[in-house]
Amino acid sequence: EEMDGNLEDVANAIRKVASITSDLTSSVSSVSDALDMYGLSGAYKEHLDLSKEQELLCGWGAIDRNGGFLPGEITVLIARPKVGKSALLQNLCANVMLRKPYRICLYFSLEMPLAQFFERWAQILTGQSRQFVRDNYTDQVVLDRIVQLPGIRISRPKVATLNSIYQISEDTKRKDGRLDLIGIDHADFVRLTDGGFSLADRLRYMYIDLKRMAGELNVPIVVLHQGSREQGEGTEPPTASSARGSAGPEEVADLLLGAWRPGMDSEGADATALYLRAIVARRMPPFTTQLHFDPASLVITDEQQRPQAESQAQNQTPTPSLVPESNLVPFPAVSGACADLTQIEEP
Repeated sequence: EEMDGNLEDVANAIRKVASITSDLTSSVSSVSDALDMYGLSGAYKEHLDLSKEQELLCGWGAIDRNGGFLPGEITVLIARPKVGKSALLQNLCANVMLRKPYRICLYFSLEMPLAQFFERWAQILTGQSRQFVRDNYTDQVVLDRIVQLPGIRISRPKVATLNSIYQISEDTKRKDGRLDLIGIDHADFVRLTDGGFSLADRLRYMYIDLKRMAGELNVPIVVLHQGSREQGEGTEPPTASSARGSAGPEEVADLLLGAWRPGMDSEGADATALYLRAIVARRMPPFTTQLHFDPASLVITDEQQRPQAESQAQNQTPTPSLVPESNLVPFPAVSGACADLTQIEEP
């Protein structure tokens, strides 16, 4: 009986080894699957075509020249209050969709009320002041301009956790059939679980999870992060240590941007200069670029591209309306409307 038991054990061991060997051999590609250089060049072309379709260009040359924003990457923008973090992210979303209107951008407005988001979005798309939007947003031409980008999605969850952000993002992608960009405004308003860790560690783990989320959803994520007081009031260039409460952005971000406005408290040309610096750039060379920030309309443009935009504005043909079309910033016409925006009301 003891010998029979030993033989049964040996038989079970042999079957187990055979099963493992079968699994290993079935997972190994045959020699015929190996690619020569011609086959590899074809695969590389497919990779480039896919990358070209997936890249998001924002109209800011220093970023666009290096491929824009790519799926799976996380970008963190550091700046002090009043520099224009939210305006930068809103302009980024608008620019992405103006170039390819079928894009879907999901904007988590965790600090800003939805009515204020609508107002600022309207300022950017019309190129007008806050008062102009309040006085004229019901005019059909102005309203058409405001809702011309059907792909913007705005979310302001009552409790913003990583789980809720992921769930809303996943639901949006399933409902719309695609998701091209996620913006989070801003990191300080994401609720973190304690777990016995310090604030710095919790923020670091949050960014690690956001990086995983970007990979799982195959979408670029742009996160705004409040700058620390080391940066002063936003008139000095931020550094890697300027992220308030955490070194997570420096360690995890594929692109860590810092924004500042040296003349934000002055008047004239100095007040419109907004600088953007790549503090960490893992797939592109570091850069510093100057953007033009219009405090009245919140429109942000590449300083080098402004003459071309002004030339296009002069060549626009006015359209009869209660509001002269010449008062509006020229954007390409886009069919469709975003019902979510038209339904936002002032509380």
